[in-house]
Amino acid sequence: MKSKSGEDKQRFVKIGRTHGFSLIELLAVIAVIAVLAGIILGVLGKTKNAAQTVQCVSNLRQIGMAVKSFIVDNNNTMVPATDKTIADSWTVWHTFLRPYIPLQYTEEGKLVRSLYCPVIDHSLSPSSYYTGYTFNEGFDFQKMGGQFDDTRCPITWDDEQITGNSSFFGGRPSAGPGGGSWYKFAFRHDGDCHVLMLDGHVESIEKIGNGKADNYPQYNWDAE
Repeated sequence: MKSKSGEDKQRFVKIGRTHGFSLIELLAVIAVIAVLAGIILGVLGKTKNAAQTVQCVSNLRQIGMAVKSFIVDNNNTMVPATDKTIADSWTVWHTFLRPYIPLQYTEEGKLVRSLYCPVIDHSLSPSSYYTGYTFNEGFDFQKMGGQFDDTRCPITWDDEQITGNSSFFGGRPSAGPGGGSWYKFAFRHDGDCHVLMLDGHVESIEKIGNGKADNYPQYNWDAE
């Protein structure tokens, strides 16, 4: 007959014994965690892309409202992409819009990054003037008296960012209608490029062919 103390000791040993994970169970747990992490990262990535898309469209709409205000205040004349007649160096399009979006500029007159396309890599920009958008010079100084379909006239768009190239002035994307240009559409929003039209709405276009402007004949790229 075992002593009471021996029974207590055996009971203690049985109660205190633990069951560890087997290698298979551990691998299964790791696999589940990896799947969940992948799902979470995918959702976060989509959320980030969606937020950047919303911000970019909002930026272009602000630019559109500023353009319309400029036209009204300047005898129905379109904002020029660039102008060298009022300064020793080129004056770029968003400088003309400064009075209409004053909170988007620093005291030195430089456009703040809240109005830049949120996807661009600022480390690749050789100039603080590069915003990720390029202006259509096809309507420079034109009188906008209703002769154009405002819903079909591109004003500015997501421009391709090239290392060392300050493509922030104006032109037509990749030798489009009206003449040649090194400016290119940037399809950086889930394969779409955002284009601001003269009436203020923003369209998302997918890449067609080589992505040049003449692949989009539904738009009026030039005042001629």
